[in-house]
Amino acid sequence: MPLNEHQTQPLAGTFYFNGKAKSHRAWLVKNGDRLTIKLDAEAEVLGCRAHEVKVSEALANLPSRLVFNTGDAFECADTAAFALLFNQHRSGVANAVHKLERSTKWALLALVLMPLLAYGALTWLMPMAAVSVAEAIPSALVKQLDQQVLASMDGYVFAPTKATVAQQQKLQHVWAKLPHGLGYTLLSKDGGVIGANAMALPGGSIIVTDALLALLSEDELLAVLAHEMGHVDLQHGLRNIVQSLGVTLVFSTIIGDVSLLAESALVAAPVIIQQMSYSRDMEREADEFAHRKLTQMGISPACLGSALKRLMDSHKQTGDANHAWQSYLSTHPSISERVASAQGVSCGASR
Repeated sequence: MPLNEHQTQPLAGTFYFNGKAKSHRAWLVKNGDRLTIKLDAEAEVLGCRAHEVKVSEALANLPSRLVFNTGDAFECADTAAFALLFNQHRSGVANAVHKLERSTKWALLALVLMPLLAYGALTWLMPMAAVSVAEAIPSALVKQLDQQVLASMDGYVFAPTKATVAQQQKLQHVWAKLPHGLGYTLLSKDGGVIGANAMALPGGSIIVTDALLALLSEDELLAVLAHEMGHVDLQHGLRNIVQSLGVTLVFSTIIGDVSLLAESALVAAPVIIQQMSYSRDMEREADEFAHRKLTQMGISPACLGSALKRLMDSHKQTGDANHAWQSYLSTHPSISERVASAQGVSCGASR
């Protein structure tokens, strides 16, 4: 059959009916914007417009493939002729991607760049995304995280408090002076080998060890509690969990699958919290938060520096400096720098 000016030379290939494994030798004819499929010498068995088909490029030695809106498919081993026939239906971006895919040089470069891009995403993009994801996590789930973490630590890290009545009264007196919302829960625990420490969980639970109560003055204790409140208010713990769980939490938040988020976070959070340390930036932010609180209350920010120094000396004396728990529970990287940044008159409260 002679071709008209708009009709292309028939393209030989293999045709598959939707849902059928059997293949049929076939020819594809393009006449202007219309595509037709013929089997052997038979008449047209399928026809449609070019924009109604999905064009899949050939990868490696695989044939190029057309998928029709009926689910039927046509494959062609002559990838050069196929590309020439459908080149005009690809966007400029698609053409560029197709060329890159077929270039060995660019493929090797991609192998080198992918680990670097992944590192950059984890180092810079994930921390930035963690802020938004943390804000999107329901408060009820965050409270449940606290309960899960506390349950995992009680009997293993913490024991019931052995603080004296006077020490408990001191803690309550300090806590009453510190402005805070109803979302906080103050707990005193026997910290055993971890010694003098305080920590804040994502849902607002703040834990103070008996050794810390015995070590610090009221103003120093107040400064430490203000610092831990800063970690809660600034969502540092939650952001650390998000960064550690990474893709799972981001994906579940985007699609709104709270059950996936809850399952992942509740299972992994206790382990993550026990092993992680806050970044230097997070520590500085919590320090600045405490400085503002102390200044508003007419207490010298130097009380935080004084408390940190006592903590550092205490851990050195008890040999806890290399204990695995100190990396998180102390969470005081570069203490000398932080003590120096706590400007103001000296903390004059007596122990």
